[in-house]
Amino acid sequence: MNSRKWVRLFLTTLFLGGMSTVIIGFVLEWDKYNEFFQNFDGKEILAVSFWLMGVGFIFSVISQMG
Repeated sequence: MNSRKWVRLFLTTLFLGGMSTVIIGFVLEWDKYNEFFQNFDGKEILAVSFWLMGVGFIFSVISQMG
């Protein structure tokens, strides 16, 4: 297995961790984020999505470290 495949595996896992955290984060905390979707406050939805994605990236990197 060469380094290109290792990097692709790392980035794919990182992306999956970030996206799954965004989806699961909105589902689990729906009571808190419901008003953003009802009013369609795109700025807040995007801010919360980036925050949750960052948390997912952090946990993905920690889990890949071993």
